[in-house]
Amino acid sequence: MGENKKRKRGRKPKTPEAEDTNITTMDIQYTNPTAVDDTVSVPASETTSDPGSPQPARRGRGRPRKTENPNMPGSPERRSSRHMDQNGDGGHALAVVSEPPMMVPGRESVERVVPAMDAVVKVFCVHTEPNFSLPWQRKRQYSSSSSGFVIGGRRVLTNAHSVEHHTQVKLKKRGSETKYLATVLAIGTECDIAMLTVSDDEFWKGVSPLEFGELPALQDAVTVVGYPIGGDTISVTSGVVSRMEILSYVHGSTELLGLQVMSFEICLIDAAINSGNSGGPAFNDKGECVGIAFQSLKHEDAENIGYVIPTPVIKHFIQDYEKNGAYTGFPVLGIEWQKMENPDLRISMGMRPDQRGVRIRRVEPTAPHSHVLQPSDVILSFDGVNIANDGTVPFRHGERIGFSYLVSQKYTGDSALVKVLRNSEILEYNIKLGTHKRLIPAHIKGKPPSYYIVGGFVFAAVSVPYLRSEYGKDYEYDAPVKLLDKHLHAMAESIDEQLVVVSQVLVADINIGYEDIVNTQVLAFNGKPVKNLKSLVSMVENCDDEYLKFDLEYNQMVVLQTKTAKASTLDILLTHCIPSAMSDDLNPACSTTVNDALSLPPVTHPLSPELINISASGLADQNGGCGNDLLSVVSEPLMTVPRWQRVGRVVPSMDAVVKVFCVHTAPNFSLPWQRKKQYSSSSSGFVIGGRRILTNAHSVDHHTQVKLKKRGSDTKYLATVLAVGAECDIAMLTVSDDEFWEGISPVEFGELPALQDAVTVVGYPIGGDTISVTSGVVSRMEILPYVHGFTELLGMQIDAAINSGNSGGPAFNDKGECVGIAFQCLKHEDAENIGYVIPVPVIMHFIRDYEKNGAYTGFPILGIEWQKMENPDLRMSMGMRPDQKGIRIRRLEPTAPESQLLKPSDVILSFDGVNIASDGTVPFRNGERIGFSYLVTQKYIGDNALIKVLRNFETLEFNIKLAKHKELIPSHIEGKPPSFYIIAGFVFTAVSVPYLRSEFGNIFDVPIKLLDKHLHAMAQSIDEQLIVVSQVLVADINIGYEDIVNNQVLTFNGMPVKNLKNLASMIENCDDEYLKFGLEYNQMVVLQTKTAKAATLDILTTHCISSSMSDDLKTKENTLEEVHSMADDLRDTILEKVEAVYLP
Repeated sequence: MGENKKRKRGRKPKTPEAEDTNITTMDIQYTNPTAVDDTVSVPASETTSDPGSPQPARRGRGRPRKTENPNMPGSPERRSSRHMDQNGDGGHALAVVSEPPMMVPGRESVERVVPAMDAVVKVFCVHTEPNFSLPWQRKRQYSSSSSGFVIGGRRVLTNAHSVEHHTQVKLKKRGSETKYLATVLAIGTECDIAMLTVSDDEFWKGVSPLEFGELPALQDAVTVVGYPIGGDTISVTSGVVSRMEILSYVHGSTELLGLQVMSFEICLIDAAINSGNSGGPAFNDKGECVGIAFQSLKHEDAENIGYVIPTPVIKHFIQDYEKNGAYTGFPVLGIEWQKMENPDLRISMGMRPDQRGVRIRRVEPTAPHSHVLQPSDVILSFDGVNIANDGTVPFRHGERIGFSYLVSQKYTGDSALVKVLRNSEILEYNIKLGTHKRLIPAHIKGKPPSYYIVGGFVFAAVSVPYLRSEYGKDYEYDAPVKLLDKHLHAMAESIDEQLVVVSQVLVADINIGYEDIVNTQVLAFNGKPVKNLKSLVSMVENCDDEYLKFDLEYNQMVVLQTKTAKASTLDILLTHCIPSAMSDDLNPACSTTVNDALSLPPVTHPLSPELINISASGLADQNGGCGNDLLSVVSEPLMTVPRWQRVGRVVPSMDAVVKVFCVHTAPNFSLPWQRKKQYSSSSSGFVIGGRRILTNAHSVDHHTQVKLKKRGSDTKYLATVLAVGAECDIAMLTVSDDEFWEGISPVEFGELPALQDAVTVVGYPIGGDTISVTSGVVSRMEILPYVHGFTELLGMQIDAAINSGNSGGPAFNDKGECVGIAFQCLKHEDAENIGYVIPVPVIMHFIRDYEKNGAYTGFPILGIEWQKMENPDLRMSMGMRPDQKGIRIRRLEPTAPESQLLKPSDVILSFDGVNIASDGTVPFRNGERIGFSYLVTQKYIGDNALIKVLRNFETLEFNIKLAKHKELIPSHIEGKPPSFYIIAGFVFTAVSVPYLRSEFGNIFDVPIKLLDKHLHAMAQSIDEQLIVVSQVLVADINIGYEDIVNNQVLTFNGMPVKNLKNLASMIENCDDEYLKFGLEYNQMVVLQTKTAKAATLDILTTHCISSSMSDDLKTKENTLEEVHSMADDLRDTILEKVEAVYLP
């Protein structure tokens, strides 16, 4: 498995690039003009649940796809804030466009607000943002303008995002040329409101404060007044209230009451609320202020949609400030909850038919009532208001709204009476409400970011602005999966808990071997847990031990000599112009400044190579793709070789090259009882000894028919697939027709070519039906990722293009000997003519494996994850002598035979007598080195290997039997149809990479929980599978569960679910009254057993599904006819009960 970077850190932070303000996806937009890049792209992704939010989808299903239709109906999802960032970062919210509004005359409403316009001011702000990636710096200042308005008490309201990170704020009245300096009194990040004042008495002359009106009704006329981009005079936009609901506040990363306004009088602009309107008032027909403009919807399918902060939220902000002298925030209930719409779920929870409520899934440990409320409590009412099964409460005029509205009307520290049902008993609790404590905060509320530096290691506390700084606007897709999982799903265990990471390593001699560590969580220091950044600083600063030992995520270890590390920090600070080793909030009395280090020489450091993406060649994929992206390093310019001299030498071998035609019928992993529409592809292959042909595995993946055509022939011969090696991307075919073999001589294999040796790739690429020849030279030989195989094997990089259709064609040396098989190429704007070839050692391993076993059995692995040992302090702490080299074991696969012998923190010194260097390489040839996994891949499954390790200063040797890799989420299903099981419309399936690709397209659009398990989890047993509810085929029996998609099934009736066959067996043999499924995120599904089994019949018939389970799960024939027969016995006895249960 090698160092297995796939499991290690996720993607690297973005590199600096030019600003990009041309965002064309659906946007919720700050309406601030001069910060031109305040448009914010909407990925429907950051699904952290507001404690008090309904859907498990927020923490449950993770990120929807980037291409998801934003107008799909659904529950609102919380989005992270996107402030007015000079780098073009932004945030987003979702809203569903309502039906076209009733036309309302706009001129009358405008005339009525004219007297109030003098209270609307233009806000000018200079911002200087923190630099979260380099927290000792600030970004370059920039300016913006927005709107505001005067209220009583010599105060002005505007948006919080309009004055975020302000260094200077000025206000200008309508018709005035004077800008007055303003003071920011309070900033309400969550509600996106800020309060200002002006000390100059002249500003207040002639200005009357606005009066607030009541909450408008749907279809009421509203007029938004402000100073949008495009001019310096006041602007008026009219519209109507088209929606009133709890919606996502972009800047606040919260969900509060909001008004959606649809404009019908455009006034030379194309949206209801434009850039610069931010902070401007929205008036009703009486000239009263009913809201503050703050964001708008930008999407090709929706126009003129704006959002307004309504008066209840505004008054809450003002009264909070007046009551406390500062903004304290909106309280939350601090729970995650589940709807109770399903009648079986309600009955199983002991609810009477007249009772309604929501089930608590999790309680935040930091919430004041965490010791009172419990998971699986059913909340029946809040402050005397009954809560419906869908989480709503009465609002007004027969409307309903999410019950979090009731919570948001309270103030921090207020009490609320909560009635719950627990074990069929009704209990009442008077609970104190608090604000939300996030493990990864959405904002740092004006404070500079904290940091600490020792030995070049930069430690920081993670926040959403930090993630956005490191990974850009798409951080929810590009940040390391472990961090995203904690951002979306983890809860702080204490008020002062922080998630601390090694942000980067400022390269110096002291930290050699650790340079690639980036954004990896720090779990412990010298054996003690790291609670927050301040605790880490205190422990490091006061450490008198010989070593500083940091335990990081992924079982990675960092060791530094204490005295050396602290002394070297001075040089590093000076080199990078850093004024202090820690931020001011981390006890500045003990910080080390540059002034202390002026007499020391600076430290220089080398640059690290950058990685680029690869994609595979070939026509085997109907969607035009060939698997996941790869990484490879571009080599230096190549020596020129006269290429026309080579082709003549391979001509005799060209007759052995054939064209491969394949018809594929791929499984439908999303609907596993079906197959996809067949499609055709063509590729290349070549004849070898024993009447066999080799081609790529991806060329015949999911084949239903394969034909071969020889060079110069018009006949296509039917071929049989003998073996498919998914990992090495090689397939072996044969043809039974003797005529095919007439006049063909098999190719001979040559030795592994040297660097700069000439190679010629022969095949049938797209664009013609005749053979094609491409020449190049070998530019690199290394262990590289195989796109189709999801493995890392020896590969050969050549400076020749390998085009679609070349897949499976041979690569010849100058002697006409085959030295490889073309299989993938690099497509990148900065690299041309880079192709990849499967080299002879891999090909011969495949052939000999087949000849030895009569089938392809695969490549063995050493089931470990390991860490380099390049740092001398790390080696010394592990008891290694100066002459010893090796790698440290981080984790062992529980299913690997070696897991019984090797242990974490063993240092592997050698494999089969070959010493392993501290960077994990071994001697290769001609003075080259290669990853030691190459030695493992030369073995066969079942072979033994002698491994020498250092454990607790003692050298040990183990004779280990090598085995194949057991993946919890398999990369392939190797030709088998996908397994499924259906009960009451719930479709259960085992997760695999093809399943994830079918469901989500791009692998990085997969829900965070599943992606984390794919990248990092290990199977605990050979037969373990990860089972999910793939979808729910909607029927009366599963009402209330319709939104469950791709949630892992953990337990059934209290028993752990080991695999799909185990789950199917437990359900089929269940005699309990209920089927109870425990899902991820503490979600529960309950169905009445007899009713569920009977309902399956109708659901199968409705969806034309012939069986409730795949063939591999059947202990006998469970055909549709048999299901009919079994269900008939149950139908008459339970029909009345079923109908009674489903009555509304």
